[in-house]
Amino acid sequence: MVGSGRDHNILANMTKNQAAAPPEETTKARVYLIDDHPLLVQRVTELINIERNMRVVGSTGEWTIALKQIPELKPDVVVLDITLARANGIEVLKNLRVHFPELKVLMLSMHDENLYAMRSLRAGASGYIMKVSATEEVASAIRQILGGDIYLSARIAKETMMSLVVAEKKDRYRRWMT
Repeated sequence: MVGSGRDHNILANMTKNQAAAPPEETTKARVYLIDDHPLLVQRVTELINIERNMRVVGSTGEWTIALKQIPELKPDVVVLDITLARANGIEVLKNLRVHFPELKVLMLSMHDENLYAMRSLRAGASGYIMKVSATEEVASAIRQILGGDIYLSARIAKETMMSLVVAEKKDRYRRWMT
């Protein structure tokens, strides 16, 4: 494992042989975290690991390390910080899409949803969650994404639906006028 100061990989004691894991561990959803804030990673890891149906299999603050570890660890979902110290999360997301097109990605951000949620979804994210609500929503968001849905907070989902309704009304009005 890489031992850089920014890398807070929680797999230091984990064996590479996943067959050695207890049977219940192999049926849990596998989550990988890419975030360069160690305290947040620790808290999100704790929240995910208390869930009976999911576990964190690894984490890093460096996207290049993630690209090397993801094929080995085979996560079902990646939780990706949109603002990394050495990379733009949207660009990392696009890179993940190229290398792992089936991998589900939940974007995690301190930035306002209005600015980045739709950009993240267009770039291939399966969901978007604000860091301020991560402790309450992260497990639920992961479950929803693993179920094949897109996760957005109630606020951004409502705003998105309203903008679609307004756009539809404008489109109908334009057609009626012509």
